[in-house]
Amino acid sequence: MGDSESDKSSAKDATDDAATLKRSCSGYVGRLGRHYKELEILLATYSNHEEVNAQNESLKGLFCKYEARFNEYLSTLEGSDVQAASDQFELNQNNYQEFQKRVSEWLDAAVKKADDNAGDQQAQQPDDVSVRSSSGSRRSGASVTPSVRLKEAKIKRDLARLRKQQLEEAQRIKRQQLDLEMKLDELQIQHDISKAEVEVQAWEEESAEYQIGKPPQVKVTEQPVSKLDPNAKEWTVVNLPRDVNEGENSQSLLHAVSTLTSMPKPELLTFSGDPITYCGFMNNFEVNIGSTGLDSRTKLTYLIQLCEGKAKESIEDCVLLDPAEGYQRARNLLQEQFGQPHVICHCLLNKVLNGPQIRPNDGESLRTWVD
Repeated sequence: MGDSESDKSSAKDATDDAATLKRSCSGYVGRLGRHYKELEILLATYSNHEEVNAQNESLKGLFCKYEARFNEYLSTLEGSDVQAASDQFELNQNNYQEFQKRVSEWLDAAVKKADDNAGDQQAQQPDDVSVRSSSGSRRSGASVTPSVRLKEAKIKRDLARLRKQQLEEAQRIKRQQLDLEMKLDELQIQHDISKAEVEVQAWEEESAEYQIGKPPQVKVTEQPVSKLDPNAKEWTVVNLPRDVNEGENSQSLLHAVSTLTSMPKPELLTFSGDPITYCGFMNNFEVNIGSTGLDSRTKLTYLIQLCEGKAKESIEDCVLLDPAEGYQRARNLLQEQFGQPHVICHCLLNKVLNGPQIRPNDGESLRTWVD
């Protein structure tokens, strides 16, 4: 019974010792990491040669103590724990050896630098040997050296610069897009303005043509019915020829007025371009308008208004000429296109040949066709 309790007590003490030794080894690993960081700072310039040498000696002594404590800790382990602890120690030992190699190379370079630049106290930057990262230190993760942090900071800086460039490029593209949209809006507005101006011009030209083609307004005044003819229609005041003198015999004037009021209102024929009706139209126009004392502009206006279809199209541009010249030109065009004797004869012949067939006993149709 006493032996059993003694064995349990011994096992418990051994377990406590192992835990204490493990914590001690972890403490040494942490101190080694701090020494690595301090040395990394000192390795920044060759002028810290003596400090680096002293700090490295301290690091060597610290690692010897860590190694001795680890051997004590290893003696308390059994089975698989021994292999796991040995692997961890080997990793830390490789880190230490690689760091010692770096420091040794740095010290050799510092001595050479001091020999080449005797008396020069200006701090010099270390060469590439002093800034190489320890691959073992990166693998272990036990300590983050300043060189690693410097690389991380440079990466962050480069990424920030890249993001800034991307942002500037995106802003530039957005500004270009906004400029293009504004230009498109301006072009659309300009297009609308141009379209409106064209419409205004078209309406102005249409209005001008309407005013030109509109017959002159004749003032109509109600007059008492002439006593000479109780059945006479209301008469319209017209312009008398300018060669009528104020001293003309009033009896002749009264007779002329009476004649005008007693005459029926003339019917003005229209002309659509049929050569067969050309002569009748021109005779009607000459009697009612052409032979009157109206000015050339008014005569031309009436002539254009009384024409239709292709006849009107052929003379409507004559309003652009001088009134007298335009009126004469319009009459000549109608004569050339629709009043030539051979053209009229051809149309009459076609009417006879291509007209409707008349039966021998259809006297009414024959009379209508002859008329």
